[in-house]
Amino acid sequence: MDFALQNGGVLTATYDMGKGVQSLDEPRYNVDDGRYHVARFRRFGANATLQLDDNVPRSIRPQGLFIYLKFSTDI
Repeated sequence: MDFALQNGGVLTATYDMGKGVQSLDEPRYNVDDGRYHVARFRRFGANATLQLDDNVPRSIRPQGLFIYLKFSTDI
């Protein structure tokens, strides 16, 4: 997981939980204004939510399939 400030002070979170690299940004608000900000990042499986201060959170729900293997014997 990585947090970065893009041009214009846009906060971006990047992560990979098995469905490829995902990026979630918050372009509605700039964080390079010299004020204190609180960023909340929540992850539920491959889904994620990014909330800046008390604003409405932004969410991402990546498409694709997880592949699980279940063994009935020891490997």
